[in-house]
Amino acid sequence: MRILAFGDSITLGMWDYEAGGWVNRIGRALGVTSRKNPEDDSTTIYNLGVSGNSSREILERFENEVKYRLREEQEIVIIIATGINDSWYINKEKTTNVSENDFRNNLQKLIDLAKKSSTKIFLWELIPLMSLELILSPGARNYLIKTS
Repeated sequence: MRILAFGDSITLGMWDYEAGGWVNRIGRALGVTSRKNPEDDSTTIYNLGVSGNSSREILERFENEVKYRLREEQEIVIIIATGINDSWYINKEKTTNVSENDFRNNLQKLIDLAKKSSTKIFLWELIPLMSLELILSPGARNYLIKTS
């Protein structure tokens, strides 16, 4: 099994000096370590968190990241954690980093892309920007675990 965790600096594990973030904590709980080698056939968790990424940047790199780690013989679990960097308020422009409409569209596109590679997709809403019921199509809700 390959677990792909997408997100920002929180996913990356910055400032968690004890365990290296929630991705490493999941790995330890499952008895696996985070690896960078896509040729490794064991259960692997890939920390694909990038500091500063919003849903826009995750969407831009999503397909390539999945394609690079995809192995037909292995199940893939996809976790998408986003929201913090999308909601930055930019005083000069009097808007957020990513508009609410673009955030909704980006999440839907990420879920649609993820469904091409996996039936096990988890969306971690880092902050309650809006109700996920308003964002996701009915079919996507079957692949969702919401935490708040």
